[in-house]
Amino acid sequence: MGQIAPQKRRYSVNHSAKRGTTLTITGSDFSSQSEGSTITIGNKLCEILEWKPTNITCTLPSLSPGIYNILINVENWGFASSGAASTGSIEYKLQVNSIYPQYGSLYGGTKITLTGSGFNNVAENNSVQIGSVPCDVTSSSENELTCVIQSTGTIYNVTNNGVHLVYGIGYAWSPSRLDITIGDTVVWTWQAPSFITNIGYRVFSVSDPANVTYDGISFYSGDNSLASGVFSYQFTSPGLYYYSSGYLNSDQSIFMQGVVNVSPRQDQNSGVYLSVGGIESNYNPVAAPDYPLADCTSVNSACSELSNSSPNDSSVWFGFSNCYSPTITNISPSSGTIYDSITINGTGFSNISCANQVSLGKYPCRISYADKESITCNVDPQNSMSVGVAELVSLTVNNHGNAINTLTKELNRRFALLPHVDYITPINGSTTGYTRITIHGSGFTENSANIAITGTVCSIVSVNYTDLICDTNPSYSHTVDISVTVNGFLSHCVGSCRFSYTSDVTPVVSDVFPTVIYNTSTTLQITGVGFGGNIDDLSVYVGDVQLHVTVVNDTRIECMIDPLPAGSYPLKVIVLSSGLASGHFNINSPAEATLITSSGSIQGGTVLVIKGNGFNSINDTKVTIGGRSCPITSIAAGEIHCLTPAAASAATKSVNIVVQTISYTSLSFTYSETETPTVTSVLPPTGPSGALITVSGTHFGTDSTQVTVTVGDTICNITSINDTQLQCNVGDHSGGTFAVNLQNTKGFARSSASFKYELTMTNVSPNSGSFGGGLIITLSGSGFDQLASTAFICNSECVVDRVASNSTNLFCKISPRNDTSPVNTCDVRITNGNDTVQLNTSFSYLSSLTPVVNNVTPKRGGTAGGTQLTITGSQFSTNISLLSVTVAGAICDIQTANSTNIICITSAHSPSQQATVKVLIEGQGLAKTSNADFFYIDVWSSKYTWGGDSPPEEGSLAVITQGQTILLDQSTPILKMLLIQGGTLIFDEADIELQSENILITNGGILQVGTETSPFKHKAIITLHGHLRSPELPLYGAKTLAVREGILDLHGIPVPVTWTRLAQTAEAGSSTLILQNSVTWNVGDEIVIASTGNRVSQKENEKSTIQSISDDGKTLNLTEPLKYKHLGISVTLPDSSVFEARAEVGLLTRNIVVRGSTNMEWSETIPACPDGFDPGEFATQTCFQGR
Repeated sequence: MGQIAPQKRRYSVNHSAKRGTTLTITGSDFSSQSEGSTITIGNKLCEILEWKPTNITCTLPSLSPGIYNILINVENWGFASSGAASTGSIEYKLQVNSIYPQYGSLYGGTKITLTGSGFNNVAENNSVQIGSVPCDVTSSSENELTCVIQSTGTIYNVTNNGVHLVYGIGYAWSPSRLDITIGDTVVWTWQAPSFITNIGYRVFSVSDPANVTYDGISFYSGDNSLASGVFSYQFTSPGLYYYSSGYLNSDQSIFMQGVVNVSPRQDQNSGVYLSVGGIESNYNPVAAPDYPLADCTSVNSACSELSNSSPNDSSVWFGFSNCYSPTITNISPSSGTIYDSITINGTGFSNISCANQVSLGKYPCRISYADKESITCNVDPQNSMSVGVAELVSLTVNNHGNAINTLTKELNRRFALLPHVDYITPINGSTTGYTRITIHGSGFTENSANIAITGTVCSIVSVNYTDLICDTNPSYSHTVDISVTVNGFLSHCVGSCRFSYTSDVTPVVSDVFPTVIYNTSTTLQITGVGFGGNIDDLSVYVGDVQLHVTVVNDTRIECMIDPLPAGSYPLKVIVLSSGLASGHFNINSPAEATLITSSGSIQGGTVLVIKGNGFNSINDTKVTIGGRSCPITSIAAGEIHCLTPAAASAATKSVNIVVQTISYTSLSFTYSETETPTVTSVLPPTGPSGALITVSGTHFGTDSTQVTVTVGDTICNITSINDTQLQCNVGDHSGGTFAVNLQNTKGFARSSASFKYELTMTNVSPNSGSFGGGLIITLSGSGFDQLASTAFICNSECVVDRVASNSTNLFCKISPRNDTSPVNTCDVRITNGNDTVQLNTSFSYLSSLTPVVNNVTPKRGGTAGGTQLTITGSQFSTNISLLSVTVAGAICDIQTANSTNIICITSAHSPSQQATVKVLIEGQGLAKTSNADFFYIDVWSSKYTWGGDSPPEEGSLAVITQGQTILLDQSTPILKMLLIQGGTLIFDEADIELQSENILITNGGILQVGTETSPFKHKAIITLHGHLRSPELPLYGAKTLAVREGILDLHGIPVPVTWTRLAQTAEAGSSTLILQNSVTWNVGDEIVIASTGNRVSQKENEKSTIQSISDDGKTLNLTEPLKYKHLGISVTLPDSSVFEARAEVGLLTRNIVVRGSTNMEWSETIPACPDGFDPGEFATQTCFQGR
């Protein structure tokens, strides 16, 4: 048995190192590492890193604080002996011993220090709470941790989902009363019902519960009523706060009221909770060490200590105390610049300035003075604070915590920064304008559209938070005051904001050389005075083109000027610190041109070369020959290439050039018969793609690189050439006859020759497939037209893939073939317009290659996908890589497959659609299908139909929008309203009841129960709920099923005979009726039998239920005997006419029922008059209501 050496002693290990902390055990006779050897600490394994006979290392498991035995199990030897009682254990330490400070603000913000052991060195791996309030850890070491207590306030939510006694949901605050404490925040959220318009909500405080007018004291969401919105307010003073929504509608008949009861926050001691990695610490309180106070820490107040009783006698605790809670009672001013001091008055401040941390939103306020009741500071916008935005002023006193701002008006709790200007440079500029001035200040926005400069016209060049740069416009000699408006807020001028226009600083240009430039880059020399010596302060323009300045001093400028389009351009010299230089000089680019190509083919196509000066881009330069455009193929400043148009005959035509608006002197070009190539013949005149043809004619030239031959729009690759004949291989092209054209350096040839591409088909691959169609086959040959060729197999179209096909290969999808024979051999035909080619008996439909789908289950699933389909049939492939399944074009992801079954998971598909499940086997085609339909549809009961929420609950609004189709697969609770707004609701084929107070079908919506071709076979009930005082929908009323631009489609089981007469008299007490006509009614149906008594026999109308029906449908047996006699006789009158004294029998039961609910509060049972009812004129009435 191994023995641990005596030098092994008890270990103390940080719990935070639960993973990665290594335990080393030394001893003897541990043997070598084996699968059965283990180390266990506290019933958890220590993961072995290394195992040697005298040394073992392992990674400590995660355990709660405590002392645990170390058990070393050596396989085949048992447990090792520790040699001493204290050496075989290890202690996990995680404990908190003290907290400082012990007390702080009721409202959080106190930075506390915890001491103890076992803390994690990574701050975020430690979790601290004071009671239920989080404390964000800012730093940590093994024995000390600091954190900041977060806000202690609770957030309460109020919505408009309360129920109004008359108007229902959406017209009352919920909850309408809140009981909260100081520092808590209430968030109001509202959303108007989607089918109601012209209503809006607000939130504001009112003086009493019946008032709907803002009291001007507390919170106010704004002047505008909104259909939806969010508003929040923190309550910082105790009291009863009534609030209102104001009137929701224009009739001022609907409003919502509420109340918030705010109580003072009470002092309390809360326990400290600390955990590392989810393991809670032990708490062993000891006296806190004497912490030296930092320079910027407020000294402890002379507060009476809270009771030292902690939540748990063994816990470490923190006291939330009103005495340590600073308060803000006033802030002034409410707006200003960075130079305006902000004064904050209140209580509980520190007289050590740096111990008070003041923030405006996220921006610090630099404190210049502080005592216990006031603070003076100036905001530091950090070059990003928005101007005109009221930011919340907050205060944290170090060592105490957050202050509570007791001001009731939200804007009184805030400060808005305003822009200002410090100075303007330069302060003088030329009357010619273009002086670049810099306005330095603060609060400028980088969006120049939100900035306006007043005092002078100055075009903004750039802007950041502190500097605005702009260029002045020309003006007369005078001095102006410049100001800046940012986001509508006028800046304050702190320093000098004056600018003077003066001619004394105007630069002067006295000479320029050269003044004429051509199509090469040139150095431009400018002389004058006042240019300065700074290149960065200088801009030189010729027209709108800025030049690159290379040399500058006060009297001379040198810059590079590139070629310019023909024309005259003014020179503009701007010294940014002074303005635009005086002196008027123009730089000219002359319009000069020479024709290099003087003659060419009458057919056009000659590359016309023009050299000269001042040419510009293709868009700005136009060349015409005899008034017809010469399309430009390339252009540079000194050269143009264009292709000549064709001419009617040999002639000399004028060549005109226009650059922008400048016209050049006309030139001449000659169309020459002797320079016109001709094509006279092509041999052979027909052939397939790639055929070698011989083209004969004149003036071809001898350089094949200068000659292009095309057949139609396809290049014919030249193999040999002389001046009168060439040979070339025709390229790929669709079948048909096409012109042969030639172009050389002289232009296009005159040609009437043509070549006919043959239409051929050489192969069909694969040559067999499934009767289900869907197989992609390749038709090989030549002369195919990618866009126009059509293919047929057994005279059925094989749909061509227009994208993948080309002139030598057509790819097409075979059509299904309805044939029961094992083999069906077909001819394959391709048609190009009037040309047709056919390969006889070249493709076969084979039953051996035809998979068959017999059934698909389930038959429906949601549009979000995820439904597992089981497809049964025969001749499926067992290789999943060869299979694909689609439903309405959406992939069904195959999970398993064998020869008779495929299981796949549907993917998402929208909108709802019923489609056939298609199974495709690569190399064979589609399976033949029967009973393979699947319905993509959202069912009412699924949460995915409702965006992840549960189906509509009682009293809710259900909306079915355009594009949605929902299958009602379960009965509903009583809805407040069902709005079918363009969507479709279909009853599932089951016994279902739809219940709602109102149902409105609009915008093309559909409510469908069965169809004309497929009537509904189960029981469908639509029940409308309401009473006399129910709120009414405009136009429709209450308890309604209304249709406005929609469809209500109800198709129950047809009943050919809905009523008939008795064939024989039915005596009272009888349970049998014999009818004149045969009926198709069912057992259990309710019927009515009309009275045949005298004029007061209304009570003899009877309702009964069918118990059985004879085979001929004429005899009904009832569940209860008749109470009265019902005649079934014919009487011949004296005039030979026949009077039918027969009781009518009518069917009451239908399998689709639309009904209204019976509201028991509005129901009353009235007993019948005991003496019956006599309608006689002179009869005595014994009672009134029960007649």
